Amino acid sequence: YPFGMAHAGGYQRVTAKENRFKYNGKELITDLDLGWYDYGARMYMADIGRWGVVDPLADQGGQESWSPYQYAFNNPIRFIDPDGMMATDSTGTNAQVNPEEISQAAENAVEHTGDLDAEHGNVARCNQGVCHAFNELTGSDELNGLQANDMVSTMQNSENFVEIEMSESQEIANKGGIVIAGGDGHVVMVVPGEEQYSGSWKSNVPTVMDTGGSSTNKRSDTSSQSLSKSWGSGSKDNVSFHMFVGGTFKGPTLKSVSVSGKNERPTRKNITYPTLAPTKISIR
Repeated sequence: YPFGMAHAGGYQRVTAKENRFKYNGKELITDLDLGWYDYGARMYMADIGRWGVVDPLADQGGQESWSPYQYAFNNPIRFIDPDGMMATDSTGTNAQVNPEEISQAAENAVEHTGDLDAEHGNVARCNQGVCHAFNELTGSDELNGLQANDMVSTMQNSENFVEIEMSESQEIANKGGIVIAGGDGHVVMVVPGEEQYSGSWKSNVPTVMDTGGSSTNKRSDTSSQSLSKSWGSGSKDNVSFHMFVGGTFKGPTLKSVSVSGKNERPTRKNITYPTLAPTKISIR
């Protein structure tokens, strides 16, 4: 069965050696007739489809609304939990890319909004830049044609995004996760880089791509700047961070522009991808 119980009437040769490694390749503990599976961090009870102890990461990765005892978000066909720490999407729809591809998508977005300025005049294009980079990285059209506030509302209500803390956003982007921040009529994309301390925000803030400047206030490098340059301290409580975790992920469709002096498209070799929170499932 999907949650790990054996089908009744299974056949085993009399001369066969007992196999203690069964469901998901985990060892079945039969001492005292427990029937628990040893996942390392926790013991799993297949008869009730629950863990025996609280999830050690229950307050991270968008899992706060779930029971700390739930297994694989109540959907073991789609989600797996290799070590008992956190379930991940086994379908491959989590948006994980080469971090350099995020940087390149940011460069492409800046070039794209610059072309729009040349053709239609200089206006703030934060939504168009984010949408361009997001579409190139994921193949998803979920944010197409939306204004900044509408983008935020869509991400808050979409199963393809989970809200994360600002403190998590830089590490996720550095490992290839796609994170969009928005609030007060403005949106940016978190890009690989280093956190910087902001005196106005009184905390470390991530590095972002911001295409919201016009010709009169265009930054020298809108593909990579401190978040504090995108919002003043008065907007601190209104900016939320959203990580893309699935949907119609098709893989990058990036054109080549110069990134750190390189004109070839980056490869995916030797990349450590992040553990991303899965989409929420309606069954509880």
